[in-house]
Amino acid sequence: QFADLGGVRETAEKACGMGEKMDFILKKAAEFVSKNHFLFLQRQERGFVRDCHGDLHSGNIFLTEPIAIFDCIEFNKSFRYTDTSADVGFMAMDLDAHGRKDLSQLFILEYLRLSEDRGMPALLDYYKCYRANVRAKIAALTYAQHPSEEEKRKMEKYLLLAEEYARHL
Repeated sequence: QFADLGGVRETAEKACGMGEKMDFILKKAAEFVSKNHFLFLQRQERGFVRDCHGDLHSGNIFLTEPIAIFDCIEFNKSFRYTDTSADVGFMAMDLDAHGRKDLSQLFILEYLRLSEDRGMPALLDYYKCYRANVRAKIAALTYAQHPSEEEKRKMEKYLLLAEEYARHL
């Protein structure tokens, strides 16, 4: 899942000198999957791989009464069919990226309390890293087509987050 980040390495290196960070992220993610492949299989066997939202982040939530979560991936069911911890990881990463690690931690703790999903913490940093990787790639692709300081900052922010999570893998 992380190999696609290598496709934008040159852009990230030229824009913000983060090629080595990308190499580190890719290496740590590959090592994690190699060492922990059984966890992914175990999650599937225990029913935690299912039809999820697929795009769960703060931009797809209205804080109304009741809360409205919208814009799930509908065009391809296989994109939504994932480990529940992937959705939790995306939301947690998004909150981290917005400078709200406090809310990220609260969200994770509340999810764990309500779901009793004891296996999720072992994969959380992997999925947070993956989602930061995806956001970094989108920023890099956008920057390559239309260079701007905003896209450069996004790329840097998400690569730094991905590196932070990768250090915990």
